[in-house]
Amino acid sequence: MYTGIVEPKSVTFDIDLKLESGRILGPITLAYETYGELNRERSNAILVAHAWTGSAHVAGRNNPEETKLGWWDAIV
Repeated sequence: MYTGIVEPKSVTFDIDLKLESGRILGPITLAYETYGELNRERSNAILVAHAWTGSAHVAGRNNPEETKLGWWDAIV
């Protein structure tokens, strides 16, 4: 179980993504959380993909008073 405090982060890509249907998504905002530190070789990063409509909160808590753990808390 991950017991640390994590800060939600996001990055917005100011581009359009044209779908096969012809519809366009954009701008696109990607929410993410990071745990630990990236090593010198940058070989210890793991991407955990979640449902498009789900939460990006994978593990830990966003503040000490939060009672809702991340959805993969036991695995991380």
